[in-house]
Amino acid sequence: MIIFETPTLLDLRSLTVMGLSAKPDSHNPIGMFGTGLKYSVASILRMGGEITICVGQEEYFFRLEDAEFRGQDYQQIVMLQKPMFTGFDAKIVQTLPYTTAYGRNWKPWMVVRELESNTRDEAGRSFVADDAAGGELGLTRIQVKHPEIEAAYLSLGDIFLERAHREGSGVQILPGEGKYLYWRGLRVHELTHPSLKTYNILDHVQLTEDRTLDGEWRVHEVIADAIIKLDDVDLIRELITVDDKVWEHRLEPRSWREPSAAFKTAVTTTSRPVSPSFSKHFAKHDDRPRTEAFDLLGLHPMPWKLDGGAVVDKFGRKIFDAPYDYPTRWDETAKALIQMMGAKELDSECDDHQSEEIEPDDGDLF
Repeated sequence: MIIFETPTLLDLRSLTVMGLSAKPDSHNPIGMFGTGLKYSVASILRMGGEITICVGQEEYFFRLEDAEFRGQDYQQIVMLQKPMFTGFDAKIVQTLPYTTAYGRNWKPWMVVRELESNTRDEAGRSFVADDAAGGELGLTRIQVKHPEIEAAYLSLGDIFLERAHREGSGVQILPGEGKYLYWRGLRVHELTHPSLKTYNILDHVQLTEDRTLDGEWRVHEVIADAIIKLDDVDLIRELITVDDKVWEHRLEPRSWREPSAAFKTAVTTTSRPVSPSFSKHFAKHDDRPRTEAFDLLGLHPMPWKLDGGAVVDKFGRKIFDAPYDYPTRWDETAKALIQMMGAKELDSECDDHQSEEIEPDDGDLF
C-alpha cells in the first residue's frame, strides 16, 4: 500500500467539480489542470485497485456501479463516506461526474505522478505501508492498493528527476543515458530511442491534459538550440557525433539560431562524422575566411613560350625563371612543361565543348 499524506484537508470539490486547480501553499505548483486526482481515482478503479481518502477523521472510499447509455455499458463511480469512530454504515455522498473511461489511456506510473505531484505541492510526504494508516485530525491521507502502482512508486526516480531544476529557462542537460524527457523535473514523455544524456526542459512546453508532451517534435528544436549554444566543446562534440540509434541524431536546430564559438570548434575539430542536421547548421553559420582556388591558366593564359630562359604567357608576362643552379638542359624541361600545360588547356576546352547541348538538325530526325 502507498500512502500520500498532506498537512492540509482536501476539499471534496477536487473530486466532484471539473477544472478546479488551486495550490495556495505552492508558488510554483506541479499541478496545472485540476484533473489529476479525478484521473487517478478513475484509473485506479479501472485497473482493479483500491483507493481510500481520509480527510481528517472522515473516510471516503469508492465503488463501481454498472450502468447503460444508449445501448453501451459503462461503470459509474460512486463516492461513499464512512464516519470514523461512530459505528454508522457508509453512505453514498455523490455519484461522480465521470466514469472509469476517464483517463482510459493512463498507465500506473501516471497515477503515481499525479498523486505524488499533489502531495509535493501541498508540502506533504508519501511512503509505503503494510496497513492502512487511517485518518488523523488536520491531515489528508490517500491510500492506494494495486501491485502495478506500488511497483511504479518504487521507481519514483524515473518519474521525478533527481537533481532537476524546477525554475529558470532553457534546458538542463544531465549526465547519464535517458529514456524519458522531463519538464521542470517531471516525466512527460517516453523516448523511442535512448538518448545519450538526460534532458530537463525549463521553458514552457505544450502539455496535454494528462500531463504528457503534445508531440515530441515540439521540443526537438528547443533541445537542439540548447546544444548549439553550449560552451563545453567536449560535450558538444559528444552530442553531435552520435549514430542513428541514438535519439540526439534526429535533433535539428532552428536555422536562424547563431551557434556558440564552442559549437564551431567542436565541429571543426572532431574526427567523427557529425550528424547531418548539425553539420548543415554549421555550414550556414561557418564564418571562416574563404580562400579562392589558385587558377594558374586564368592568371597566365596560353600560349606560353620561352623568353631568355624565363617562361612567359601570351601577354609576355613572366610566370617563372629557370630555377637557381638548375642542371643543364633547362630549355628542354621548360618546353616539356609548356607542352604539358598546353595539353591541359586543350583537355579543359574539350570538356567545355562536350558539356554543351548539341541541337540535332533535320537530318537527325526520324
